[in-house]
Amino acid sequence: MNKAKAGKGIKQNLLDTINPDDALHILRTIYAEDKKIADKIERVANQYLSDVDIDQIAKEVYSELDGLEVEELWDRSGPSHKGYAEPGEMAYEMLEEVLEPFIAQIKKYQDLAKPKEAKLYCMGIIKGISQYEKESKSEFKGWAGDGVGECSQWVLLEWEKGNKSVDDRKEMKEFIKNNSSE
Repeated sequence: MNKAKAGKGIKQNLLDTINPDDALHILRTIYAEDKKIADKIERVANQYLSDVDIDQIAKEVYSELDGLEVEELWDRSGPSHKGYAEPGEMAYEMLEEVLEPFIAQIKKYQDLAKPKEAKLYCMGIIKGISQYEKESKSEFKGWAGDGVGECSQWVLLEWEKGNKSVDDRKEMKEFIKNNSSE
């Protein structure tokens, strides 16, 4: 490209060129400098975080679980310099690795005092696990055995640690009954 065209080219959107760390720094700077904008950022963030779609979360969980490859399980299990890794145990560990970021999101909602959103997010995770257990044709799932169902219990226990509401627990129990893989 010659110099004459470089200066006259289409201007690139600055926001499209910055990385997430830069964006966060810029947002924090603006937040600290302008009370009106800070209030708007809070309002938009709360609105964004309040939009929890159970079905969308279930779809994401299902997709992540269904993406687990049996070849990776085989690579990670069996004898190694650390000892022997039983395939069923390794499959469960791989399931946990997939679900940990989703559980972290539940805890984030709980830390932000958003129990309704945490409950809905948990429901989405459990629904996704149940769909995976019922519908997936994945070869990996066969190696996971009962571990898939145990993951639902693990997710529920993690949610319960941050939610002591009797009404929420009743609602969750009813949701699980209506969405179980049995």
